[in-house]
Amino acid sequence: MGTRAEELRRLAEPFAPDQLEWRVGRTGKGVRGAWVHVLAYQTSRAVMDRFDEVCGVENWANEFRAGPGGGVLCRIGVNIEGAGWVWKEDGAENTNIEAVKGGLSGAMKRAAVQWGVGRYLYGLEETFGLVHQFGLYSAGKGGERFRWNPPALPDWALPAAELRHRELLAFIKAYHKRTEGRVRIGDAWTKLVELVGTHADLLKRDYFLARTVAKALSIETGVPLDRAAIDPAALRAA
Repeated sequence: MGTRAEELRRLAEPFAPDQLEWRVGRTGKGVRGAWVHVLAYQTSRAVMDRFDEVCGVENWANEFRAGPGGGVLCRIGVNIEGAGWVWKEDGAENTNIEAVKGGLSGAMKRAAVQWGVGRYLYGLEETFGLVHQFGLYSAGKGGERFRWNPPALPDWALPAAELRHRELLAFIKAYHKRTEGRVRIGDAWTKLVELVGTHADLLKRDYFLARTVAKALSIETGVPLDRAAIDPAALRAA
């Protein structure tokens, strides 16, 4: 039995933030300190997981062949109930690093976009990341390296079940005083209660920091990180 046609709409749903990777375009240092330009993109693993989840491992396949002017072409087929196998194709040039592997990965991700997987990411423009000591990522060279976090994702680029920024802040407000636990976030080991008290403004600006802190609080307190755990009054005040 193939994949039902109506199920294919789920291929185009946004990825969870953990499934995205961020490519550094440019970095620099100005009068206000270091800066970084970044762009979100989907990974081959996230693409494969999405097809497995929506179609089932037995109802999709990919094939590769050499492109006419170099590079790689990839076509992805889905076994659709009542229609049989339907194929969509795209290609990519080999990359400068790990050329063949990079070409295969790029071609598959582009072919996946033909099915709607990750297409929404084209709506996210390259923009500045947030530079601070609690960043998840690092950039720069030698002694000029610094930590940074991606820019906030708009609501339309988040899965429906994913907590929004205001909800994360409400969760943090409700539970941050319940633990004296120390966690490593970015380059720093810090008590969660002190981080929240000292860097409240940064949490309000940085969705990914708020998400990281909320997840750490959930682990430390044992409270599930979901909407049922959020006090409506705290959400209104967030």
